[in-house]
Amino acid sequence: KIGVPAVARIFTPFSDQTTRVEDYGDHLLFYIDRCAMSGMRTSERPICYIAIGILQESLRWVSGGLEFRIEEIECIAMGAKSCVFKIDKAPIK
Repeated sequence: KIGVPAVARIFTPFSDQTTRVEDYGDHLLFYIDRCAMSGMRTSERPICYIAIGILQESLRWVSGGLEFRIEEIECIAMGAKSCVFKIDKAPIK
């Protein structure tokens, strides 16, 4: 849990992306309200693979090598207000 808010705190002041995190018990939602990856594009499916990779590797580093399921469930390129990533709290392995 500590890794996701830390990534959000890093993204916002050091990039043009504004981020926030909400806790829903068994999972977190990581929001990118201004997304450099999808802001000027249109797509029928989520396209923020770089953000998923950054989140995955940050969590792997913080957790000592564990992997967590991360899925982009909303994307600005699809017309959503924010890019939203669902992050399960229970590790995959």
